Amino acid sequence: TPYLEVVDLGLKWLKHHQSPDGYWSCAGFDEMCGTLGDDVICSGTGNPLHDVGVTGMALLAFLGAGHTPKEGKYQDTVKKGLKYLADIQQSNGNFGIETNPQYTYDHLIATLAMCEAYALSQQRFLKRPANKALEYMYSIRNPGGAWRYAPDHPQMISAPNDTSVTGWAIMAMTMAKEYGLAFDENALEDSILFFEEMTDPVTGRTGYTESGTRPPRESGREELWPDDKTESLTAVGVLCRIFADPDLLRPGNEDAVKKGVQLIERIPPVWDID
Repeated sequence: TPYLEVVDLGLKWLKHHQSPDGYWSCAGFDEMCGTLGDDVICSGTGNPLHDVGVTGMALLAFLGAGHTPKEGKYQDTVKKGLKYLADIQQSNGNFGIETNPQYTYDHLIATLAMCEAYALSQQRFLKRPANKALEYMYSIRNPGGAWRYAPDHPQMISAPNDTSVTGWAIMAMTMAKEYGLAFDENALEDSILFFEEMTDPVTGRTGYTESGTRPPRESGREELWPDDKTESLTAVGVLCRIFADPDLLRPGNEDAVKKGVQLIERIPPVWDID
């Protein structure tokens, strides 16, 4: 189908921009340009401190399309990416670079990728790094709360939890619960309670660190990425509610999902092809 063809084109691009060492480089992926048969150099390079997180996201794209370390035409690409993550994982289970004050993003995304790879393939060599990553994830959770940045990040004083980081943790926990990996029931419950606190019961909008607010924007990027043109965190909230409670039996969950979906439907993607 056309949908599957488009997905495969994206996966093909990712395959050809993977480093020989197995990771995807935020700042250097353009060095791999030309392997698809043209001389076009890709733009949009990013911060090399987040290579681990980007690698996790790339792997999730392959895994979501059914390509695992043991099946699919991109299985070698997936194997290389997972091997990279396993090789750089620290003894305490952390995938991230702790000198990066936002390394929790990278760790949690890589954790989800490792958990999903194990869930889909059931390969034993993936279980240990997945469990180590989950245990480390639980150890850096804010007591009685959820997740955000590194403990010494200045924003942790005023807002120690946010829905963006915590969303990745919830996804990893729901995967862990379903497939027999390290699971902390209290951590999942506290995270869901945090999302409920961050969701406006009237509008259904999920905020970042305050209830029902618009997504945050980096200073100077407000005009390029207007916050009123997206419901990204509402989408995170809806997704997490569904994965944590598939039958929507938790009180208020079904109503929150319906309202969130209605908000998301009002702002469909707009593709600028010029």
